[in-house]
Amino acid sequence: MRFKKAPTKVISTIFFMTLIGFDCASTSLNENVAGKSTVAEENSNVDEMLKLMKEHEVDGYLTFTSDEHLNEYIGEGDKRLEFLTGFSGSNGIAITCEHPVLYTDSRYYIQAMNQSKKYKLKKMEEDEGIDEYIGKVCKCKQVGICKKFIRSQRYEDLKNKLESRGISLKPFDDDLVDIIWKDRPLRTFNRVYSIEEKRLQKYQMELAELCEDPEHKDLLGRKMIDEDVSVVGKTFEDKLKEVRSILEEGQTLVITELDTIAWVFNLRGSDILYNPVFYSYAILSKDFAKLFTNEKDIRMEGVDIYPYDDFERHAAEIKGRVIISGSCNAYVKDLFGDVEYCDKLRLLQSQKAEIEIEGFRLSYVFDGMALVELFEWIDLNLDKGISEKAIGERLEEIKSRFSGYVQASFESIVGGGPNGAIVHHKAGDRKVSRGEVILIDSGSQYMFGTTDTTRTLHFGEPTAEEKKSYTRVLKGQLRSMRMKFKSNMQSSVLDSLSRIDLWNVMEDYGHATGHGVGHFLCVHESPPTISYSGDQTLKPGQVFSIEPGFYKEGEYGIRIENLVYLKNIDDKFYEIANLTLVPYHLKLIDISMMSEEEVDHLNRINEEIRSALEPLMRRKVGYRYLMENTMPIKK
Repeated sequence: MRFKKAPTKVISTIFFMTLIGFDCASTSLNENVAGKSTVAEENSNVDEMLKLMKEHEVDGYLTFTSDEHLNEYIGEGDKRLEFLTGFSGSNGIAITCEHPVLYTDSRYYIQAMNQSKKYKLKKMEEDEGIDEYIGKVCKCKQVGICKKFIRSQRYEDLKNKLESRGISLKPFDDDLVDIIWKDRPLRTFNRVYSIEEKRLQKYQMELAELCEDPEHKDLLGRKMIDEDVSVVGKTFEDKLKEVRSILEEGQTLVITELDTIAWVFNLRGSDILYNPVFYSYAILSKDFAKLFTNEKDIRMEGVDIYPYDDFERHAAEIKGRVIISGSCNAYVKDLFGDVEYCDKLRLLQSQKAEIEIEGFRLSYVFDGMALVELFEWIDLNLDKGISEKAIGERLEEIKSRFSGYVQASFESIVGGGPNGAIVHHKAGDRKVSRGEVILIDSGSQYMFGTTDTTRTLHFGEPTAEEKKSYTRVLKGQLRSMRMKFKSNMQSSVLDSLSRIDLWNVMEDYGHATGHGVGHFLCVHESPPTISYSGDQTLKPGQVFSIEPGFYKEGEYGIRIENLVYLKNIDDKFYEIANLTLVPYHLKLIDISMMSEEEVDHLNRINEEIRSALEPLMRRKVGYRYLMENTMPIKK
């Protein structure tokens, strides 16, 4: 999801693609009730900001879509960029000056055009970098920035670029936007809970009860995990030992990423929508573990619990060598002066334990059941007139029946016809029709795993062009999924393999091909990143998406997304294993474009899906769709 290496042309592209990633399933276009501005309010906010900037002796000011933990999803009180500009997308940089400008990427450009009127728009991938704009257009001499909302390394990079143009960067400990945002929502701290006591077998038994086939029910019973095995596989004490193994004597590790803290301590929360995380910091050494959170009821042996706001005081007491990750913000980094960067902990987190992989598999049995029911429901009700929004709501109703289901992992993206070509379209009141392509991108948070799936559907007669476009995207995904490769291969190879069929007709898509996925954590996790600039080496146990697409503006969009994981063949070679148990839409495939190898591969996937779901879907809505779209196909 997140880039570690990107084109050097645009500093904003480097920063935000690295920070939250350039992937099609990032934050959907949520309406922010508290922070949303009208055009009149936006103009007033900018005018107030310009006055405040003058008082603080800066003639430019940078505002990011971020919080202190550099989360992709942020709380209502952290939506400062939306307050200023009206733009609610998850990737943006606003430069407030005499000629204000808003940078975003191609996924959000149309949305930004509709939402932001005062700020001139720039595309990160195409236009000049923010340092160049500040120097040549704004002609600023001193630019303000809050160091809490930018990575420490990106801050230094930006500072050097601006200084080379004779522009100074003036840091603020607190954001100036907070001064003019009078009704800014307060941060919420919800209950924090342990998931160590959750047992995977409990949810497997629930699945078995849904099965009407005695033989298959018995098979599910024989496959059940031992009742004493936790959904996470490892205790927090075991994970602390792993973390401490990467530390040397005298080193102290400071963790600011919320998902990493949740992973280490086997804790979850609900402070941020769609993400089971909680506001926190952690400080670890070989001798102690400190967790900073406002949950008062946590008791963990060997871990000292302190209030969230006590973090800075304890940070000031650290002696010796301090280790931080590349995701640490510039303000926290400066609390320590000299630091060492280390991302080994993120790598540990990304390599899922065997029991976690089993949790992903179980998640996809439930999600597969939900989605085939949804797809058949759409077909049955399409002629009555159903909206994009109603489809998303129906999916939530279906999944809420499962006891292990917690929430969606992001707001479902439902786009019919031309709306499907808007990568992060927000489902609205537009009615979908039988004569158009429908794109549905959805995900789930289960107590035992996280899902992210995109399927493209058509319940009428697709055109030859639509079928060719769909088949090119499918061929790219299948090629990547059946890859076997050497253990030192960079992730960018998978990205290229997924694009070949589109490149052959001089087409492409503007987002990354894939992103890592957390285990009942963030739907976007890094590493790995599957992108054209991805320089990461894929590791066994990593779960990630493969999601190529094609978007014809004004007409239709196609995206096909599966979650997969990497497994060892031997000590030198890996292969990709599929997790997703959701049928492809066979009506959209042009069989004449498929090779025998691709047809065989597709049939194997279909057989896997049918075997898993058919006994669970008998006499239920969704059975017909499942059977029609997993039947063997012939070249």
